[in-house]
Amino acid sequence: MANKSSAAKTAGGFTFLEIMVALVVLSLGLFPILSLFSSTTADISYTIDNVLVTTYANELIDSVIAHKFDEIPETVSLSELSTLGGNQFFVKLAGRLSTLKPGYERYIEISTHSINPGNITGLCQSDMDKLEKYKKIKKLIVKIKFTHNGAIKYFNVGTLISGAE
Repeated sequence: MANKSSAAKTAGGFTFLEIMVALVVLSLGLFPILSLFSSTTADISYTIDNVLVTTYANELIDSVIAHKFDEIPETVSLSELSTLGGNQFFVKLAGRLSTLKPGYERYIEISTHSINPGNITGLCQSDMDKLEKYKKIKKLIVKIKFTHNGAIKYFNVGTLISGAE
């Protein structure tokens, strides 16, 4: 006849302490993986926002510089694009732009500057005539306002437009 107390001890199974130690080891191994997943999700969200604001800004710049130099207004103080409805140039422009996602706003600023090439020697008259087209430039600043993780952010980009063809 077999000893019942020795049979009970060899009948396999895990104690509560062994299960708790295994859970702690597993959670220590899974924690870095889960935190990596969380930070990757936040990074992807920020990347998507950056792609959107870059696209919105470039679209506005491209739409402005597609016009002839003289059609572009001389001066526009920094204003949200939707508030410039009284200006026919911006009414036509706004109709060609894509619709913004909620929480995004487009701002635009245009200023005109004169450039004096100074006293340039050694150029013939035809070269001087070519420089005449460059004496006036327009500075275009586009600002996109958006919210990311509850914080207001701005994306700024600018370009210079010359009257040369």
